[in-house]
Amino acid sequence: GIKSVFEDILRNCKSYIGYGPGQQLEKILKYYLKYYSKRRVKEKIKARLVYDEASRGNIKERPLSEIRYIPQEFSSYAALRIYSDKVAILWLSQFEPLAIVIKNREIADGYKKYFEIIWKAAKP
Repeated sequence: GIKSVFEDILRNCKSYIGYGPGQQLEKILKYYLKYYSKRRVKEKIKARLVYDEASRGNIKERPLSEIRYIPQEFSSYAALRIYSDKVAILWLSQFEPLAIVIKNREIADGYKKYFEIIWKAAKP
């Protein structure tokens, strides 16, 4: 399910935003993430992401991505990806990863506003 979200991003948008534990994403999508990153760069899809401080320096470089960090105390295995008119809610557990996609312009716009608040509070 989580791979399907990233494939949908590749097919349907030119940019996306999101947050979550970056290190955990790399653990779960260990092999797929390399493939995804190459395709995302080839398609020139930009990303703005907010990760937890534990991810700083521990995640691989992500071209066309701007990354900021929030304090570790706010970290969770819950993550979001917001793109076009969709919100993907991701649960990044190694044992039971889960993805739920909501397709609704108004909901996506609301989550984009929440993301901007987090983005402004996060540190480069």
